[in-house]
Order: sequence, then structure tokens, then C-alpha cells
Amino acid sequence: MSVLLGLVGRKLGHSASPKMFAAVLPMVRPGAEYVSWEVEPGQLADHVASLRALGARGFNVTVPYKEAIVPLLDALEGDASTISAVNCVCNEDGRFVGRNTDAAAFEASLLVALLSAGQGLPRSALVLGAGGAAKAVVLALGRIGVAKILVAARRKASVTEDAFLSLHAGYVPWSPTALSETALASAVVVNATPVGMHPDIDSSPLSSGFRPGQLVFDLVYNPRPTLFLRQAATAGAQTADGLDMLARQAAEALQLWTGAVVHHATFATAVPAVNTSPSAAA
Repeated sequence: MSVLLGLVGRKLGHSASPKMFAAVLPMVRPGAEYVSWEVEPGQLADHVASLRALGARGFNVTVPYKEAIVPLLDALEGDASTISAVNCVCNEDGRFVGRNTDAAAFEASLLVALLSAGQGLPRSALVLGAGGAAKAVVLALGRIGVAKILVAARRKASVTEDAFLSLHAGYVPWSPTALSETALASAVVVNATPVGMHPDIDSSPLSSGFRPGQLVFDLVYNPRPTLFLRQAATAGAQTADGLDMLARQAAEALQLWTGAVVHHATFATAVPAVNTSPSAAA
């Protein structure tokens, strides 16, 4: 019987996941299919019902549905139950179980980036955004012992909900002055928003507040590097993008769905180039 896998999101032209799985699946599950499903707002429930009817083995979930999909699932396990954000759904004997592979993937990728930058564990971090990806980032930062974690959002209510409160994250208003001052005081700055993602490559969530001795991490990996990371590098900060994180969460998802163990580097090398902006290559 064929194995149906895929990605559920809204605008998926930026995503490298289909390329990654197209390269890896023939090696471990010949005949398995990984499909991109672009779902409009208001159609998510119907789409999940269709995936149940089709007997999908599992699927990834991306912007903007990592939180919206939670009520449509039969259960949450692991990190997903802690932060109520899902990026991986597994079909377990007909039950759709939500999991979160983002947190562990970000944690591992961040530690590698810190090591490469010659930096120790940070004591402070600023996270830009308050969606499902931000929750995973905050969870990972707390796990490695970051004492002060601040989350910037346009609405304070986004950061005072249970998931962030349980993770002991503080709130920073989304204003240029507050963001710049907080970023300058933070050892790590993480963009957990889609701002700057292809095709909107001339946008950045933050234009100042970068400095030497700081690690700036962008979960966005298309383009490489983003304007956000170019601005940080110009100011002397160390930078890292989200491709390694994407590859790590993909490897974990594949193991959950099929039992196949593939090193995350195999997924990463399946994406040799990701819409690198002309100005980034200069």
C-alpha cells in the first residue's frame, strides 16, 4: 500500500520540504508520496477530514495553521501538548496525533550555531513573533537554561496566553525603540515570524539592535541569507538561518511516520540553492 505524506499550509511556494522528501523518500520508501496542500482559511477542517478519508500516514503543518489545527486532532503528545502548537501529525491506527518536532530541531540547531560562533550558552534572548514557531523556540531556549526570554508581539494578549506564561516568557511591545533596545541587550535574537520570507525578500522584522558578540537566528531559510541576517552580519553579529532546523525536524518526522532513520544532513543537501537574493550574493 502506498504511503501518503505531505505539507499543509497556506502559501507554500517558499517551502523546501517537498524537495527534501522527494530526494529522500525513494531511498527509504519507494512509492511513497509527499504532497504540498495549500489550504485557504476556513477550509482547514474539511482538508483534515479529507486526509483522514485518504488514510494519510502523516503530514507536516506550517504557517499559519500550527495552532489552528490543534482542535481538529485526536490527541497531542510530547512538546505539542506543552505548547499547543503542532508541526507534525501522525496517523496512529486511524487517530491523528499532533506532535511538535520544531522545538527539538531548533534546540539542536541553535547549539550547533553557538558552538560554531565560539559562544557559550546565552543568558538572554529576544524572540520576534508569538505564533506556533515562537512557542517552540521559547520552549527550546528554556530547556538550554536561558534565564531571560522576551517575546515581541503586536498584541500583548498573544504573549500572556497559557503556553507562554507556563514557559515564563516576558513581553516586549512591537515598536522600533523597544525592539532595538531589547535586541541590543540580548545575547540571542530569533526571528520566528515569516517576515522576509520569499517572495517578500526586501522586508525585515528588525533593522537595528544588532551587535558583535550576539547570535542572530532566522527561522526563515528562503532566501539565504535573509535581509534580517544581512543586517545583523553587517553590524558584526554571528548569524544562522533555518535550513538546518528544517532538515532536523524533517528527519524526525520521517522516523515518526515510517520508522526510517535518515541523517538530517541528507535532507539539507537535497536543497542546494533556495532562491538566494541577488543582493545577498554581492
